[in-house]
Amino acid sequence: MPQPRISLWWKAIAFLAKFFVGLLLVYVSIAFVVSSLQRPETQALVGIAILLGVLWGLWSLLPEWLQRVVRWCLRRNKEDKHERKR
Repeated sequence: MPQPRISLWWKAIAFLAKFFVGLLLVYVSIAFVVSSLQRPETQALVGIAILLGVLWGLWSLLPEWLQRVVRWCLRRNKEDKHERKR
């Protein structure tokens, strides 16, 4: 069953809404990181959070078949460790 046509205006509005929400998210994120880096007690925590964010982004870029192989290996390794403890 074909879907109804969407007008060009709705597509433009949807694109602009996504763009401005993304821009707001980037602005708030950068403001949070900058304000946190100015305090010495939170610098290590922010560094770890940035590293985790980068690793999570890299993981999401991996092809799905490679993600499945890594999960399978980790699950198998965990099961082997569990059996050795018995």
